[in-house]
Amino acid sequence: MAINVTLDHVTLELSIKPGKADEFIGMAAEAFKVTRTKKGFIDIIATQSTDDPNKLVFWETWETAEDYNTYFNWRVETGFMDAIAPFMTAPSVKTLLKPVA
Repeated sequence: MAINVTLDHVTLELSIKPGKADEFIGMAAEAFKVTRTKKGFIDIIATQSTDDPNKLVFWETWETAEDYNTYFNWRVETGFMDAIAPFMTAPSVKTLLKPVA
């Protein structure tokens, strides 16, 4: 029986201002509580570089890219992205990934 994998994965790479990583991680953990209730959400993992504690990568899994984009646009519209901007040293880098093998 073949399995049709249609899940979409997203990475969000974040560069946080020195000394602000712990505060940002706490804020993100609270935000994830709402993220987990959104349509199409499957999983989210926040990771921190072992070489640079100010480098974070969120690895997210969504049923579809459309579900993720709806969620992300909601975050923008509610001002969350503006709220996290003061923590950042550079714009976040978002990558949408699809399974290929």
